[in-house]
Amino acid sequence: MKSKTLTNLLALMLMMIILSACNMANMNMGRAPAGNVGNHDKGDFVIELISDTATLSTGDTELMVSVKDKQGKVVDDAIVTVNADMTMMSHGGISGKMQAKGGGKYSIRARFSMAGPWLLTVTVDKQGLPQGIKEIALSVK
Repeated sequence: MKSKTLTNLLALMLMMIILSACNMANMNMGRAPAGNVGNHDKGDFVIELISDTATLSTGDTELMVSVKDKQGKVVDDAIVTVNADMTMMSHGGISGKMQAKGGGKYSIRARFSMAGPWLLTVTVDKQGLPQGIKEIALSVK
């Protein structure tokens, strides 16, 4: 009886390890390296991260984005929001409305609670235009 229980327990543990490994592999599929993801933005806006992604570290920082229309003109009167979370696990995500700084620039104070890969989603809303969305992969040291 003990042998069968032990065998079942070992089989269950092995199955959990395999499923966990598969889940971890799937979580990173399709994720781009740090920086602006691709060369396309969803909507009528071009959204770019201005913050130096090479120097992002844990703790407080300022994130800044530039917003332009498809013709390259700055967009000053939009509602720009940001959501960020770790790609490997949820770890105290960042969420909020960015403040307009003029010249098509928007910023927010953010606190990265843990080093690792983060995914930043910037959303731009402006009356009369389709919503703009950009996903930006970040590497926090």
